[in-house]
Amino acid sequence: MLLAGFAAFGLASLAVTVAGGATEVIAVRALLGVGGAMIMPSTLSLIRHLFTDPGERARALGVWAAMAATGAALGPIVGGLLLEHFGWQAAFLVNVPVMAAAIGAGVFLLPESANPAPGRWDALATLLSMAGMVALVYAVKTFGKDGLASPAALGGRAQSRR
Repeated sequence: MLLAGFAAFGLASLAVTVAGGATEVIAVRALLGVGGAMIMPSTLSLIRHLFTDPGERARALGVWAAMAATGAALGPIVGGLLLEHFGWQAAFLVNVPVMAAAIGAGVFLLPESANPAPGRWDALATLLSMAGMVALVYAVKTFGKDGLASPAALGGRAQSRR
């Protein structure tokens, strides 16, 4: 899953070079989100799998959190510098060699860590989770647009708590 997430993120970052307009860029951003959603939980799962000692696991999680915070802090700065000195595509294209290196390193360094006895997929829980997330996002967007007393936003917020 991690390597597939790296590939999706890298390919989506490369796809921006053929984006012809705002709709295509938005689609690329959605694909980047899919890749990121595959990467982040996989890294945490690998930490749990690779670091069985509680002390080592705590340090690994600390490093993971520090790197995530560093990326969140430096990402907009680096993106701004790339945007200022190159084109807007450079803010996406910088991901391509990073993802290629991550895939290469991952193939050689990461062990397989599949669950030997996975449970069955709960389709109803998945649908309910998706409905709750959609309702929550709708509520937040409606709060931002119409204010805190918006009946539509309050209804969406109530749905997301189920």
